Amino acid sequence: MRRKLKPSDTSNIAVIEKIDEAEIQALLDENYMRYTFAVMEDRALPDARDGLKPSQRRILYSMHELNINFSRSTEKCALICGHTSGYYHPHGDQVLYPTLVRLAQDWLSRYPLIAKQGNFGNLDGDPPAAMRYTEAKLSRYGEMMLADLSADTVDMMRNYTEKKDEPTVLPSLMPNLLVNGGAGIAVGVATTLAPHNLREVVEVIKAYIQNPNITVDDVIKLMPGPDFPIPCMLRGQSGVRSYYETGRGGLQFDGLYETVQSSKGGDIIRVTSLPPGASPEQLVTQIKENVERKTIEGIVNFADYSARDKKTGKIQIHVEIELSKGASAEFIITQLLKLTCLRTSFNVNQTVLIGGRVFENAPILKLIETFVLHRKDVLTRKFQAELKANNARIHILEGLLNVAKHIDAVIKLIRSSENGDDAIAKLIANKYVKTEEQAKAVLAVTLRRLTKLETHELQTEHDSLVKRNEWLTDVLGTEKKLMKEIIKEQDALAAKYGDDRRTEIGVNADDIDLEDLIKEEQVVISLTKDGYIKRIPVSAYNIQARGGKGVIGVKSRDNDEADEIFICSTHDLILFFTTHGLMYKKKGYQIPEAGRTGKGTHLANLLALGQDEHITNTIPLKTLDQDGYLMMVTKGGLIKRSFIRDYDTSLKTRGLQAIKLNDGDSLAFVEKTDGKSDVFIATSKGMAIRYPENTVRATGRVTAGVKALNLAKDDTIAQMLTINQKENPDILVVTSMGFGKRTESSQYRCLQGRYAKGVRTIDQVKQDRNGLIIGACAVNTDDTLMVLTSKGKIIQMPVKQIRSTGRVAMGVKVVTLDTGDGVQSIVKVKGGMNLPDEDDFTDI
Repeated sequence: MRRKLKPSDTSNIAVIEKIDEAEIQALLDENYMRYTFAVMEDRALPDARDGLKPSQRRILYSMHELNINFSRSTEKCALICGHTSGYYHPHGDQVLYPTLVRLAQDWLSRYPLIAKQGNFGNLDGDPPAAMRYTEAKLSRYGEMMLADLSADTVDMMRNYTEKKDEPTVLPSLMPNLLVNGGAGIAVGVATTLAPHNLREVVEVIKAYIQNPNITVDDVIKLMPGPDFPIPCMLRGQSGVRSYYETGRGGLQFDGLYETVQSSKGGDIIRVTSLPPGASPEQLVTQIKENVERKTIEGIVNFADYSARDKKTGKIQIHVEIELSKGASAEFIITQLLKLTCLRTSFNVNQTVLIGGRVFENAPILKLIETFVLHRKDVLTRKFQAELKANNARIHILEGLLNVAKHIDAVIKLIRSSENGDDAIAKLIANKYVKTEEQAKAVLAVTLRRLTKLETHELQTEHDSLVKRNEWLTDVLGTEKKLMKEIIKEQDALAAKYGDDRRTEIGVNADDIDLEDLIKEEQVVISLTKDGYIKRIPVSAYNIQARGGKGVIGVKSRDNDEADEIFICSTHDLILFFTTHGLMYKKKGYQIPEAGRTGKGTHLANLLALGQDEHITNTIPLKTLDQDGYLMMVTKGGLIKRSFIRDYDTSLKTRGLQAIKLNDGDSLAFVEKTDGKSDVFIATSKGMAIRYPENTVRATGRVTAGVKALNLAKDDTIAQMLTINQKENPDILVVTSMGFGKRTESSQYRCLQGRYAKGVRTIDQVKQDRNGLIIGACAVNTDDTLMVLTSKGKIIQMPVKQIRSTGRVAMGVKVVTLDTGDGVQSIVKVKGGMNLPDEDDFTDI
């Protein structure tokens, strides 16, 4: 029951004079950004000082607290994770264990911070054993992270239970971020940092301390590039210079291999090491796929003999590829480098936390500066704490030494005292001691400590501390001397733990490119609903007049219908987007060529699609390293925009997450945009909406979308496309029954928001005759339209033969359909591809 207010209660009620109004979207955006930065600062990004994320730091601190050091025996990982979870990390030990495993995997960390015992997974991606079976302890490098750790050297904060303290950062004697790199992903922000050689990093640190104005050229001379745990070959240094200067850069790595003669007369390519991100199992799988597809010919056998060396514990990669007699080893190696993980890319993005805030794309010198300043702060606080402790001890020693000179009188005084407090007062009053602290020390000391021999030791200790304090005061008062201490400790670290470089620095990739051997031409890529794909030269299709019946472009089989066609170059990169929100990529020439009536190759032979995963969109691009965005719309009516470069990875067969989907939703459409276009969305039942693409805020790759429009419950999105704001192209829509119409895009008013139903784009009364809208595209009069039917027919016609009409007109017949056939998809061919005169058009 609601309590009634008493008259006395009303005095505490504030009078609201004004209610501030604000747009809900603006509030959501503001709070979302606050949440984003909170996640990045608290969980996802490493601190540039110690190179650790909170979960990693807490694991190392727990091991330090449990005294699981390198000199001790290993302990169960379950104990470490449980202690960390119980005291410091509130997200559960199941979250912590993968983090602990990664810190121990020597093929991921150049200098692993944790020494492992047991099954911690392998290079092929096999999972580690459960944490109740595995054991770990701090490695030598992990101990260097915790050296000098105390409340005096770093700031401490209360743990989440408010019962214990934990460090906000580790002292990090070792420059962990620079030597081990790291990776992290937050809400819309990701980071990937490359590892480097400890000796080289130390040389750069020394050079920076001696001259803070050193250049990137100076850094490259001392540290020519990254140094990964598994030996490999870095191809060129242009990417190195890029991320040294700007914090971002793309690197290319090759595995190491040699060619030997086989007993059968042919050559054997022996792979002895792989580049970052590759594994022997992945290499063998990709070789098998290429051999089966006949994209690589001349390989007769291949096998993986990789194993871990029993003595050193290091992974020994050994993959043998046997070639047929007469096959060119150089050519096949070139193909392997292009088509398998024998060559990979590594994109550096040095986004870290500096000063508790996100610092995007930090140059290498900024990371070095941050580490040096951190070590300067740690040493300053360490020396100040030591100076303070020494002064306190000197004060006590001075009192003891003075008492030793008057030992008999002091003993008599103490014996005559009523109690301890009386003795303390008399000692101070008679000037045997100066302070209460000295008096308490005198009362606590044994008479033995005041003998001549012991007094000499006290005097020696006193003189030593005085001398040490003079040195401490001198160092703390002179920045140059403090910096020399940093150099000294780094030199000692490199001398004790440094090793030789493992990543070789090579020249840029060979000028001979596999694509140079492949003719560049425009091709038609077609897919069927059952997942068969093929490429055919555009010249294989004749141009017809409007209303023609078309030619067979995809030979339909029982229960299999044509699904999509698009045009690209054999050298283009084709992005395949699936209903599960994943992205795969292939080159145009990697799509097997087939005859005009051939069924093609099943996608299972090209892409590692999951169960119930289907291709929903394809986008051909020259490269992913370009400006622009990918605009995505889901079946449930959500829209998302991300930078194209966010999808630039070394991925070859495994799908890359392109969008985060809600339960039951699937990806429907993807378009490439320039950031200045309008979004146009047409629904199956004839509604259309248009608004500027910047209405949709650009987010990271692994994010979900926002509402695209107010979609009716019984309606679906038929097409999403983009329109150049400076142009006024025509919008061409085609229905399932072969009708189409062309309307000036200016007739679709551009809205300033996404929350609308849109306007009608086709007469709903004639929907039974015309069918539902199946596609739309922005065209000009000199373009050509290709229409694909569900039974595999393709017709190509000039756009100008489809007359321009009003926005809600019924349209004209575009293609004559056979009984039971229907339009499946459409594609625009820009510029008409050298069309003949209109008189030459003939029906087939």
